[in-house]
Amino acid sequence: MRPSRTKSKNILLGVCSSAACFKALTLASSLVKKGHAVKTVLSPSAAKLISPQLFGAVTKNEAFSEQFNPSLVSGEGHISLSDWADFYVIAPATANTIGKLASGICDNLLLTLAVSRRGALFIAPAMESRMWKNGFVRANVSMLKKSGVKFIGPVTGRLASGSTGPGRMSEAEEIIKNLPL
Repeated sequence: MRPSRTKSKNILLGVCSSAACFKALTLASSLVKKGHAVKTVLSPSAAKLISPQLFGAVTKNEAFSEQFNPSLVSGEGHISLSDWADFYVIAPATANTIGKLASGICDNLLLTLAVSRRGALFIAPAMESRMWKNGFVRANVSMLKKSGVKFIGPVTGRLASGSTGPGRMSEAEEIIKNLPL
């Protein structure tokens, strides 16, 4: 077990459209309880599954999902959050988002911030086993790892489909153990 450090971190939390997105609320809450500042960015599809207002209530910071949000008009606008953050965590991260990141695609705020970030990027994947094992996804994960992106999980367990296998998002405490806090 690592010794705890007292310096508070600014953490950007990206949330993708996955059945595991409810776990991101637990992650955000745990990070805030440990004294860290958390700002949340949801993919447009994730914002349809789970309310950005829930993240705002847990983190006491506005949650964002629009690429050109009026709240982000100062300075560099839509990439200003990447300057604020010490590091970026995307949890859950879907196969779609992993593929877009590997290709440098920035078609939503979550992806734009990942590509424009200055700090480290941590990804906690969540998807069905067949997707996680797919050659395209494996190649994208490999490319991102070679670029310095750190993956946390996935783990083997019960998936949204009811089947069991690799692809389940790691629990909040496991993710936290792997962050530079």
